[in-house]
Amino acid sequence: MRTAKHTVRKGGLALFVLSLCCAMLIGAAPAMFTILVDPYELFGERIRAPRISELAEKDHYPLWKLARYKRGAHDTVILGDSRARALREKYWHELGMKRAINLAYGGGTIPEIHATFDLIKSDGAIRNLVIGIQLRSFDEKHKGGMNRVPEAVRLLSARTEYLKNWSVAKTAFKVLKAENEDTVEWLNSISPTLVASASAQEPGQVPLETLLSPEICFSCPLHHDARPTPQRRWFGRYAGTHLPSWELADTERLWDPIDATHFLPYYVPQHLQRVLPAKMQRQIDRNAPSDWRGFELSERYWHLLEEISAYAHQRDINLTFVIPPTVIEMQATIEHHGLAALNIGLRAELAKLGTVVDFDFPNALTSKFENFSDAYHFRPTVARAIVGELVSQLAMPHGAKSQGLIPQPIIRCPVKSANVAQTVSGGDVVMVGDHNCRRWIRKGA
Repeated sequence: MRTAKHTVRKGGLALFVLSLCCAMLIGAAPAMFTILVDPYELFGERIRAPRISELAEKDHYPLWKLARYKRGAHDTVILGDSRARALREKYWHELGMKRAINLAYGGGTIPEIHATFDLIKSDGAIRNLVIGIQLRSFDEKHKGGMNRVPEAVRLLSARTEYLKNWSVAKTAFKVLKAENEDTVEWLNSISPTLVASASAQEPGQVPLETLLSPEICFSCPLHHDARPTPQRRWFGRYAGTHLPSWELADTERLWDPIDATHFLPYYVPQHLQRVLPAKMQRQIDRNAPSDWRGFELSERYWHLLEEISAYAHQRDINLTFVIPPTVIEMQATIEHHGLAALNIGLRAELAKLGTVVDFDFPNALTSKFENFSDAYHFRPTVARAIVGELVSQLAMPHGAKSQGLIPQPIIRCPVKSANVAQTVSGGDVVMVGDHNCRRWIRKGA
C-alpha cells in the first residue's frame, strides 16, 4: 500500500515538473524567437534583403536606427520625419560623405528630434546636423506629441527588456515569416497561439506597439519635457492666424519680429486647373483640413529647437534646416486656412537658429506631381537631388565631391547671395533663391 502511495506521489511530482517546464518553455517563447531572429540585429549583423529589414524598421523606427548609431563614427546626422528619412544614407555615401547617418523616423515628431539629438549631442565627431522640418510639425496635436525614443533607448540599454518584449517578438515572427514561410507555417501548426497577444505589456509600462501608432497613442502617457518654457515675443507678430493668444513678457524678448508680409509675394500659391492622382487629391481634400483647422504653433516645440541651436553653435556644429517640397496644391491649403504669414515667418525665425534650405514653394519642381509619390512625399530622384545640394553646402570631409562635380538638373541651391536669381532682405534675415531652391540665412552669417 505504501508503495502504491509512493508511486502516486512520484507520478504527481513528475507531472508537476513537466507542467512547470512546459510553462517555462511557453513563457520563454518570445525570448527564443527574438534570439533566433534578432529582428533589430542587436546581437550581430544579419544579411537580409532590404524589404525584410524594412519590416523591423517600420515597426519601430527609433529602435532600428539607434541600434546602428556608433559614437565617434558619424560626422553628419539627419533628423526629422519620413521626408527627412527619404534622404537615404546611400545618397550621402555616393557623394563621398561616408560617415553620414540618417536618424530620421517615419512619423517623426519634434520631441523625437530633440530626444535623439539629446542622446548623441556629446559626440565630438558630429560636424553637420540636418533637420527636416515644416510648419505642420509644430502643432502638438499632430501625432499626439508622440515620442518613441525613450522606449528605444530602454530596449537598447537592457537586452533582457529587448528579449522579453512581446512586440519585439511579434516583429521577430514577422521577419521570420518573410524569411522562411514554410518554417513559420510549421510553427503555427504546433503552436498557433505562440505570439497571439502582441499587445501584452509589463506592469506600469506602455506597450511598444502603442507607442508606434499615432492613432492608438493619442491618449497614452508619453514622454514630455516638463521644464518651463520661456515665452517669445515673435509669436505675437503673426496673431490672427489661428494662433493662441499668449501673454508675453518683455524680459523674454530675444529678437525683433520679422515682417512676414515682406516675403509674401514670393510665396503666392499657384492654382492649377488639373486632375491629380486620386491619392493626392484625397490628401489635399481630407488631410490638409485636418492639419490646419485649429492649428496651434507650439512654443514648447520651438524651445526644443532653440536648445538644439544653442548647443550646435557652442560646439561649432553646422545646423541646417530643410523644408521639404510638397505639391503646389498642398502648399495652397496653408494660405486657404490663413496660415501663410506664419508659414513664411517660421522660415525667417528658423534662419536665426541655423541655415534654412527651402524647397516648399511654387516652382518647376513642385508644380509637377510626377515628382511626388503622394502630396507630401517626393520621389527618390528628387531625394538624390536634395542630398546633392546639401552636400555641396555642408562642411565636407576630405574626398567628398564639390558643388561643381554634382550636376543636379532638378535643383540648384544658391550658396552665396551674389549673382543669384533672387535676393530679398527683411529684418535680420536674407532670402536668396535659385533653381527650385531658396536659402534663408541670418545677416552676417
